[in-house]
Amino acid sequence: MTKAEFEGGKGRGPHDALDSTNTQRGGAGIGGERDGVDAARAHTGGNVDGRHRRRDRNKTAVLDAYLDLISEGNEQPSVGEVSRRSGVSHRSVFRYFEDRDDLAKTSIERHLDRIKPLLWIDFDESETLEQRVDRVITARMRLFPTICGIARLQRKLAQTNATVRDLLTRNRALARSQIRWLFSPEFDRMEPERALEILYVVDLICSFEAADLFTNDLQLDEEATLSVARRSLIALLR
Repeated sequence: MTKAEFEGGKGRGPHDALDSTNTQRGGAGIGGERDGVDAARAHTGGNVDGRHRRRDRNKTAVLDAYLDLISEGNEQPSVGEVSRRSGVSHRSVFRYFEDRDDLAKTSIERHLDRIKPLLWIDFDESETLEQRVDRVITARMRLFPTICGIARLQRKLAQTNATVRDLLTRNRALARSQIRWLFSPEFDRMEPERALEILYVVDLICSFEAADLFTNDLQLDEEATLSVARRSLIALLR
C-alpha cells in the first residue's frame, strides 16, 4: 500500500477500504467533480461567477468555524456561535446547509479529508513486529486526542443519520486495511479464519473507542495506555 493509495481509500486484505470519503456526495468523486467544473468552464468560456467563489469561501469558513468550536470543547455549537466565529450571517448558514445535521455531516467529511494524511504510518519492511507495533499504537493513540470532539459527534450522528453511518463504516474499513497491511507478514502466516479473528481484535485495540475507554473510563495515562496496547498486540500477532 502506498501513501497515495491510503489517502485515496484503497486497502488490502480481508477488509479492503471502501471508496474515499470524497465519493459521498452525489455519487461522484473528486475526478467527477473536476470534470463537471471543466465542462462548466468550457460552456461559459472560462468565466467563473464571483458569487459562486464567494459562496464557496463562506461555506468553507462556516465548516472551519464549526470544527474549531468542537476542537475547543464545544460539542454542540449553535448556529449563532458558528455565525459569529465564521463572520457569515445566521441566515446565510442555512442557505449553505439544509439543517444542523447537514452542517455537522459536511463538517465531518471536511475534517476527515483534512486529517487523512496524518493517519499514514510509514515503515520499513525490515522492521521487527515490535517496531511496527510501536509505530501504529503511538501514531493512533496520539492522534485520538486531537480528533476526539469530531469523533464523538460522528458516532452520535451515525445512530440516526445513514450518510454519517456509512462514512464512519468507510473510515473504519480504511483503518482496518492499514492494520492488515502493516502486519501482513504475521497475518499471512495464519489460517484465513484465524487471521480474520485476530484482525478484528487488533483493529479494536487500535480504535478510538479503545483509546477513549483506556484514558477516560479507566483513567490510564498515555504511558500506561501505550503499554497495555503494545503488550496486547504483540501477544496476538507473535
